[in-house]
Amino acid sequence: IKVLCILSFIGTGLGLINGLWGWWSNHQMAEGGGALMNALGSMPQGGDQAADAVNQIANAFGVDFAKQATSSLIVGLLNIIVFAGAMMMWNLKKTGFYIYILGQVAQIVVPFVVVGGLMGAISAMIMSIFAVAFIIMYAVNLKHVH
Repeated sequence: IKVLCILSFIGTGLGLINGLWGWWSNHQMAEGGGALMNALGSMPQGGDQAADAVNQIANAFGVDFAKQATSSLIVGLLNIIVFAGAMMMWNLKKTGFYIYILGQVAQIVVPFVVVGGLMGAISAMIMSIFAVAFIIMYAVNLKHVH
């Protein structure tokens, strides 16, 4: 259980950083592209075409950067709940397992609800791989907590 908790501590720290970075970068794109679009637009040859290509790809996949930013922030902050659950399991409290599950399931549901569509489904599926694996591993080792 200690090894799983250490991995969870690392994962939640990275998840929080990733969520904040995702919020910032998607927020910049929602506000008109930010630094990426400025960099593409200032390229000597075809910069405007590259910026247009990025926008076309985003539109083709139905990407709404404002929704992506909101989802990233919520998912990032949900790592605090997951961390709290892992910390409780570190202290051998069974309640932590249920808090951990709550945080992980919420992280899977948020992209479906906030982003929706194909992008929400893809995000949720990617997140669910590690979430389900860790929930199963914690469940197998639940006999070691009270």
